[in-house]
Amino acid sequence: MFHFDDKDLKLVIAIDRCGNISEAAESVHLAVSSASGRLAATESRLGVRLFERRAHGVSTTPAGAAFVRRARRMVLEAEALVSEAEHLRRTNTTLRIASNVNAMVSVLPADLGRFMQAHPDLSVTLAHFSRATELLTNVALGESDIGVTASAGDFAGLRFYPYDTDRLVVLAPVDHPLARLGRAVRFAEAMTFDYIGLTPNYALEQIVEEKAAEAGIAPRIRMRVGFYASARMLVTTGVGLTIQPRGCVQSDFTGACIELDEPWALRELKICVRESTLNDKPEAAALIEALTAAARERKSSSTTDGTQ
Repeated sequence: MFHFDDKDLKLVIAIDRCGNISEAAESVHLAVSSASGRLAATESRLGVRLFERRAHGVSTTPAGAAFVRRARRMVLEAEALVSEAEHLRRTNTTLRIASNVNAMVSVLPADLGRFMQAHPDLSVTLAHFSRATELLTNVALGESDIGVTASAGDFAGLRFYPYDTDRLVVLAPVDHPLARLGRAVRFAEAMTFDYIGLTPNYALEQIVEEKAAEAGIAPRIRMRVGFYASARMLVTTGVGLTIQPRGCVQSDFTGACIELDEPWALRELKICVRESTLNDKPEAAALIEALTAAARERKSSSTTDGTQ
């Protein structure tokens, strides 16, 4: 079976078009000697002359004309194949994102939505993790491309970028004694009342338990639930209070939202990614830039509103 590479086919087409080997060689970016050698090798493999050499150029033989027609179709098919493959590559690009619950129910979906509108050929898989260590491990092992976490930002094999900030707040019934104080409350104050906790798999619940242990407090847990929304609903029915990130609290929440006066109540969301992912998936780097830009815009807007 004969083998003709792309250069051979384009050279023969160019010679037919130009009627001159020198001009044809220049149009396909070959030296004249290289073009002449390629043409001679092609004719030798075929066993026929494609061009008649003349004093002022070449003329295409009948065999050459037939070859040129076929070569044009082959080049067009090859170019169409490359174009289709590129389209498939772009449409099949999927970013796998691992997120903590806080980001998933607050700022991340809207930021992702805007990015995907600007990148219609991109698809995204978004999975939530309750435990920070599981999320970080998932990203470090390459099972997710990007992670969004409130972790401190130190995990082997991962780079961290600042994303957004949020604060933990105390959610209480509107007629709760803490709601009537009209001020931020300390963690120890909140823990003297009935508390609606999350199941132990939540990173936030681990934080609450750690802080309680550090303060020598035993929380008065009335109930544990597996969803933030369930805890908020129970708060409005008067079962007790709970602690959640402010960004997770929906606008239709009818209870009291009280500032938690603790330095650890400020939560910094970070984006984590492997270095190899940034090299292999340019879409990942573009998404990180878009997410951090969206956060900067929110911060700037918030600062502007606060000074008006």
